[in-house]
Amino acid sequence: MRKLTKWLPFAVILATAAGSSLYLFFGGGNGYYRPQTKDPAVIYRQACMECHGRSGEGKGVLYPAFDKYMDEEDVQREIREGNWRMPAFRYIRGDTLAILARYVADHGYLKHKK
Repeated sequence: MRKLTKWLPFAVILATAAGSSLYLFFGGGNGYYRPQTKDPAVIYRQACMECHGRSGEGKGVLYPAFDKYMDEEDVQREIREGNWRMPAFRYIRGDTLAILARYVADHGYLKHKK
């Protein structure tokens, strides 16, 4: 019994770290961002740029570039619903969501297949 109690603090720390990592990996992030403006450049800088980069180039596997097969409607859905790598931004909606998706497309962040 004594050997088991010796490892208990380590097991608790390990379980906490694993649980936190899984949460951040599968559903964490800044999904609670509330835009204070309709300016898509400001919204992109505040909510998107940290992961997707200044020009939509991404930052590796967990923070990818925009998919070359996406269109504005896909961008809106990903922002609204999220996915396993990205939180859902539930407060970006309506006209603001449409304007942000158009901004992403207009700036060439969607690398369409030629």
